[in-house]
Amino acid sequence: MSLSSPTSPGAASGSDALQYTEADSMEWSASTELPGNIASNPPSRRYQACDLCRLKKRKCSCEKPTCHACREGGFHCSYSRQDGRARNTLSCINCRRRKIRCDEVRPSCGNCLKLKRRCVYGKEQSTVAASPSFDSQTILFPPPLPEPDSSLDSDNVGAPCELPRSRSGSSPPPVPRHRSEGAITPPMEMNFSMGTSSNGSLEYPAFDPPWYSLYPAQTSRLLPSSFQNEYTYLKISADQVRLLLLSKGRPGDPVYCSLKTMNISRLAGAQLAYQALSYSWGQDVASKEIFLKDIDVPSNSGNIDDLFRIASVQAMPRRYYVRPNLSAALNRLRSETTDLWFWIDAICINQNDDSEKTHQLPKMLDIYCNAWNVCIWIGDSGESEDDRGAGNEAMEFIPTIVNLKVLDNMITGDKLDEHTASSWAKFAKLLQRAWFRRRWVIQEVAASRQATVQCGDKNINWIDFSDAVELFVAKLDRIRSMYSHTETSKHDPDALHHVESGGASAIVSISNNLLRKTQNGVILDRLWNIESLVTTFLHFEISDPKDTVYALLPLARDSYLPSAELSLLSSTSSISPDYSKSELRVFVDFVQHCISSTKSLDIICRHWAPPPNSFGAELPTWIGSVVNSTFGIPTKLSGRLNGDSLVGEAGRTVYNASRGRPADVHFKEQSHTTMGGLLTLPKGVILHTKGFQLGRITRASSRVVDGTLSDDCLKLAGWVPGMDVNNITDRLWRTLVADRTGAGKHTPFWYRRACMYCIMKLTADGDLSTTKLLDNKTLPETVLDYLRRVRAVVWNRKFFAVAGPNLTSDELFGMGSRRIQEDDCICILFGCSVPVVLRRRNREFSLIGECYVHSMMDGEAVAQLELGTSPFTIEEFDII
Repeated sequence: MSLSSPTSPGAASGSDALQYTEADSMEWSASTELPGNIASNPPSRRYQACDLCRLKKRKCSCEKPTCHACREGGFHCSYSRQDGRARNTLSCINCRRRKIRCDEVRPSCGNCLKLKRRCVYGKEQSTVAASPSFDSQTILFPPPLPEPDSSLDSDNVGAPCELPRSRSGSSPPPVPRHRSEGAITPPMEMNFSMGTSSNGSLEYPAFDPPWYSLYPAQTSRLLPSSFQNEYTYLKISADQVRLLLLSKGRPGDPVYCSLKTMNISRLAGAQLAYQALSYSWGQDVASKEIFLKDIDVPSNSGNIDDLFRIASVQAMPRRYYVRPNLSAALNRLRSETTDLWFWIDAICINQNDDSEKTHQLPKMLDIYCNAWNVCIWIGDSGESEDDRGAGNEAMEFIPTIVNLKVLDNMITGDKLDEHTASSWAKFAKLLQRAWFRRRWVIQEVAASRQATVQCGDKNINWIDFSDAVELFVAKLDRIRSMYSHTETSKHDPDALHHVESGGASAIVSISNNLLRKTQNGVILDRLWNIESLVTTFLHFEISDPKDTVYALLPLARDSYLPSAELSLLSSTSSISPDYSKSELRVFVDFVQHCISSTKSLDIICRHWAPPPNSFGAELPTWIGSVVNSTFGIPTKLSGRLNGDSLVGEAGRTVYNASRGRPADVHFKEQSHTTMGGLLTLPKGVILHTKGFQLGRITRASSRVVDGTLSDDCLKLAGWVPGMDVNNITDRLWRTLVADRTGAGKHTPFWYRRACMYCIMKLTADGDLSTTKLLDNKTLPETVLDYLRRVRAVVWNRKFFAVAGPNLTSDELFGMGSRRIQEDDCICILFGCSVPVVLRRRNREFSLIGECYVHSMMDGEAVAQLELGTSPFTIEEFDII
C-alpha cells in the first residue's frame, strides 16, 4: 500500500530526506522531561500544522511536541521544517543534533571524544539543506524494496527466477573448498536491495543510533531495568515468511537489520539469493543489542489509522536484543561493502508467539533447502581466555586431515610430534562445541544444498569438514594410542575422550542419509520415521522440551507434511507441531503415534525424553528419560553411564519375546479430586495393555560398576570357583553378551571359548574386570572383541533370578536395570520385543525398564501359550 501527497517544489528526495526525517521523528516518552537543547522537534519560524494533520488535510492545534489531534488518536506527532533556506555549517552531526558548539576538529571533535562517541561529519559540501515540506513516502514509510524480478510481485507470480548469474552468464560462484578468511558473500549480481542509494545498498542515518544513549546521566530512567525489545513484530499469515537484511558496516559499528515479509512460494527453487544461518542459541540471556526495522509495512496490518501509527514507528530502527553467540555471528558475517540477506530463526520468527511458531517451524526445511548457502556458525575462535585462537588452529588443521597421504604418514609412526598432538586435541575440542549438540541443526544440515562452516574469521566447505570428522573417528583408536605417549597428553589427558558420545560423528554420518534429493537439492522423499529420528538423536539439546519431537518433525516421513505431499502418502497418519500443548501432552501424543503406526510397544523401553526437571512435570514411567540412556544427559560428556539398549534401533527388532503379537493398548486419563470433591485435576496418563507374568525376582546381584562383575554376579549365573571351565553353562556366557553381537546378530559359538578364557583371568577376589582386561593388549583379539561386547551390555546393570509359582523347571536367569529389586515382576507385554520389569503399586504398575531373560527372548513363552502348555495367564496391566 502506498500513499501520495503533494510535495513542495524544493522537496529533496532519496536518502537525505529519509535520514533527516528519521532523526527528527525519533519517538520519546511523553512523560519524560528533556533539556531544551535536545528537544525532539527543530525550531519553527512560524506556526504550522503537524505532518499528519497536513496529510489528512485537517485542522491542527499546532501544539508541540504533540498536537491535540495526534494526542487524542495516539499517533506519533512530528513537524517538518518549512524554511528552505540553506545554512552553512562544518559541525559534526552529533553536535548539530545537540545544538552545541563544535570545535570542528577531524577526525573526531572534542565533544565526541569526551562522550566516547563515533564522530561523523556530513557530506563534503558544507551546506546542509533544510528539510522540505512533508512527504508521506519519506516520513511514514521507508523507500520500497525493489524486487529481484518483476515476476516475483506478490500479486503476479510469473515464471520462476533463477539464481543470479555472473556477467559471463555462468552460474554463481561456488563456496571455496579451501580455507579462507572473512565473511561469506553471496553472488554479487544479486539485485535485492533498497533502492535509495547510488550503489543499490540500504542507507541508514549516519548518526549514532538512539538519542538517549548520548545522555546516560540525564535520561537514565529511560533505560529498561531488564533487556526489553523496542521492536514489535507484526502478524504474518501461515503462507508468509520473513527474511533479514544485514546491513553493511565496519567492525565496532552498531548492527542494523531489516525484516522483509514475503510469500513462502517466492523462496521455492532458489529464486532469491539468501543464506540461512545455523548456530547454537546458547544458555546466555539475550543481552546484545542490534537495531531492527521493517522494510515495508504489510497492507493487512489493520485500518488506516493503525497503519499510520505502525508505519511511523516500524520504519525506524528499534532496539532488539539477541544472545551473545548470535551477536558475534552477525558481527563476523557482516560485510563492509555489501548488504547480505539471511534467514535467522531467532529474529525471523517471533519466538514469543506460539501460534506463529506452530506454522513457521514446519517451513524450516524448505527455507534451508532453498537457501543458496547454509552458513554454520560454531562460534568465535576462542570461547574462553585460555582457549583463545584454538578454533582457528583447529580449522587450519582440517586440510591436513583430509589429505589422505599426509594422514597416513601421521598415524603410521610410533609417536606423534607435539605440534600434531596439540592439533588433534584442539580439533577434538572443536567438535565438543555447543553447535554439535543442538537438535535443530540436524535438519538444517540435511536440507542444505551447500554449506560452509565458520569459526571466527575462518571458514571451510562442509564437505571437507565432514570428511575430516569421519576420518578422525575412523582412526580414533590409533590416534588415542599415539597421543597417550606425548607430553601434550600429560597436560590434557582427556582431550580425545568422549568423541563418540558427542554429536559431531552422528550429524556427519547420518545427515546425508535422512533425505533423498535430486542433484539440484530438491527433496524427493524422507527416509526415516519420527520414532527413529527422536531415539537416534537423543543426545542433542533443545531449549524448549517440546522441540524434542518438533525439531525433527520436518525430516520424518510419517510426520506433518504440506497437503500436497501428504496426499502422495499411502497413510495420512501424522503428527503436527502445536506449541499450545503442554510438554506432557506432546510426549504422550508422540508415544501414541509410535505405537499406532508400528503396532509395537518398544518405544516404552527407549530413553528419549528430556529430564523432568527441565520442564517441571513428572513423566509417566512408560516415557523413558534420557537420564537412563547409554550416555546420560547430553550436556554432561562423562562417557558411558548405562549398558546398551536391548530393544535396538527403531524399525529393526533384535529380539522377539512377544512372538510378533501386535500391541493392544489404550490410554486413560488419570485424575484426582481436591477441595472437598469440588475440583478434579488431571494427574497423569495411564497406559493400559495386555501380557503375562513370567514370575517374580527372588534374588538380585549387586550393580556392575565400571564393567566389573563381582563374584556374586557370577555365582548367580551358575559359576562356582574351582569349576572346570570346560563345563561353563550357556546361561552364563550368553547372558553376559545378551545372546547377541554388537550388530544385533546371533552370537557365534566361539564366544563360549572367549568366555572360558576370561574366566581364567578372574581377580583374587573372584571378580571379572572387563576394563582391566581390555587394557591388556597381549590378549587375543577375539577375546578383546568379546570383552568389549560384555562391557557394553553389563555396564551399570544387575543380574537376577526368577521363580514363578507355576514353573516346574529351574529358575530363570536374566539381567536388567540397576533399579530392579526383589519381588519385582518380570513380564512379557504383547507388542514388546523384550521382557520388561514392572513394580506393583496397589492396582497399578510402574515400569522399571527392559530386561534380558535367558531362553525367553525369541517367543518361547508365547509359543507355549499358543500351544496351551504354558503355565502363564494373560493379564491386563495399567502402567502409570
